[in-house]
Amino acid sequence: MKSPIRIFSDLFLISLLLSGCSLAGGNSAGSETIAQTMIASTVAALQTQLANSTNPTATAVAATATQKIIPTATGGTLPQPTAAAYTAPTVTSQPNYLITGVEDITAPDNSVYIPGEAFTKTWRLTNGGAATWTSDFKLVFVSGDAMGATSVALGRSVAPNQTIDISVALVAPSTDGAYTGNFMLQTNSGKSFGFGSSAASPFWVKITVQHFFQATAASVTASPTSYSGVCPGSVTLSATITSSSAGTVTYYFVTSTGNSSTYSMTFSAAGSLTSTAITWPIVGPNALTVHVYIETPNHQDFSEGTVPVTCTP
Repeated sequence: MKSPIRIFSDLFLISLLLSGCSLAGGNSAGSETIAQTMIASTVAALQTQLANSTNPTATAVAATATQKIIPTATGGTLPQPTAAAYTAPTVTSQPNYLITGVEDITAPDNSVYIPGEAFTKTWRLTNGGAATWTSDFKLVFVSGDAMGATSVALGRSVAPNQTIDISVALVAPSTDGAYTGNFMLQTNSGKSFGFGSSAASPFWVKITVQHFFQATAASVTASPTSYSGVCPGSVTLSATITSSSAGTVTYYFVTSTGNSSTYSMTFSAAGSLTSTAITWPIVGPNALTVHVYIETPNHQDFSEGTVPVTCTP
């Protein structure tokens, strides 16, 4: 395609040529008319060519290249690639002292005891740390209901992944209810540790205290403890009974020569009481055997005693 400058140059040259031709042919009207017509045609042609070269809507067909569309971000800014953030892996170190396993060997959770009852709590603990527990490490009470707990030394070393059974003697409180005592282990430098992610969680004993009215023991006392004399004769018998709580116990003596009447004994609290002595005949010559039968609340026999008998003329 010719540039506008080139087109104007061509137009100027043609005009000169045509003018020359007109001059060479003389001044006749016909020659001048022909020359003017040729100039006008040439100018029209060149104007058309000039318009096509400068008009973007010209009919000439141009080769169209495939357009590549580049998306833009809001605001007209091209998005920039971002590098993925790098997070360093977390390295979790194993603590030196940690319990990873706690098993109830005795007194599982919610075991029921009567007020004041003695019992033993035993746990099986697993060393889940990186260091060995030495024999002077201790089981210690840390919070809750102590129930008479004292510290207890492990007594032997426990390597990582090994277990140990550790026990503590306890006494149930005197009032009905639920009780929890929390315990941990303690190093020889006084650092306490337990289980959990930070080794800060204690393990525990959980019990329920509930009155069960019953006679827990009964025995007989004879006076004299042996008989020597004329038969028939007599001795005195008394009963010593232990109760778990307040209430009334009914009982009688069972002997080798017959049963006694029924008696009662009233307790204001758990403990032991001794009955008033009764007289019991000795018929001889055989020894007298005797024991206490608790009628209420137990319906239970207790241990038997013997009174040796020697009959004299």
